Amino acid sequence: MDAVIVIPARWGASRFPGKALARIGDDTLIGHVIRRAKDCRRAAAVWIATDDERIAAEAERHAVGAVLPPGDFASGTDRIAAALDEIETRAGIRYSQVINVQGDEPLLDVGAVDAMIGMLQQSGVDLATLCCPIRGPEEHLDPNVVKVVLDAASNALYFSRAPIPAGSWQQARRHVGIYGYQTPVLRAFAAIAPTPLERAERLEQLRALENGFTIRVVETSAPHLGVDSPEDVRKIEQELARLR
Repeated sequence: MDAVIVIPARWGASRFPGKALARIGDDTLIGHVIRRAKDCRRAAAVWIATDDERIAAEAERHAVGAVLPPGDFASGTDRIAAALDEIETRAGIRYSQVINVQGDEPLLDVGAVDAMIGMLQQSGVDLATLCCPIRGPEEHLDPNVVKVVLDAASNALYFSRAPIPAGSWQQARRHVGIYGYQTPVLRAFAAIAPTPLERAERLEQLRALENGFTIRVVETSAPHLGVDSPEDVRKIEQELARLR
């Protein structure tokens, strides 16, 4: 079985247009993400799915392929699904698993992604994603922090921007938006229209839960620092410098 990492990266991010090519230290944002993704030992390849030739050129500069599927997409996962046929044709491989690594995660936890791929390949579960601990009540209340609650088998019960479960931030986990799909599940997911809970919470993974797919959640202790706005660039530069 072969897994492929596909990084969705669009130019027109609402809060930070062009952020994929924003400079962070010695590289672009997307360059940092590509370099981390290429360190994943269980992934057979890394590709970019984008809407912009400038991002595609940056992917090529980092020696990975890029696909520009036409159309507007409800989520990064939908963009990846639209790119998958061309990726497999150009690679000459039918991938068993597809991993959606967000294009704004320059501190990607490589070990956690490898663990997620291994779990998908060994268990056959529909989907996998990551979480990390909630750091306190303030983070639990923050609607920009997506929370997930789990069952006894570490499957997701629900994801929300609301403070779930009510009254116990210690039982919540912070969702890290990296997803792994069995390839047939990805294709089935993309064929389903966005669902009521997905639209209400603005969380694509709820489409999977609403349609009966199982999402296994792998915990990581690594910091979750993405780039959502220009102000985040300095924070990432400081963390990268600390880790060197």
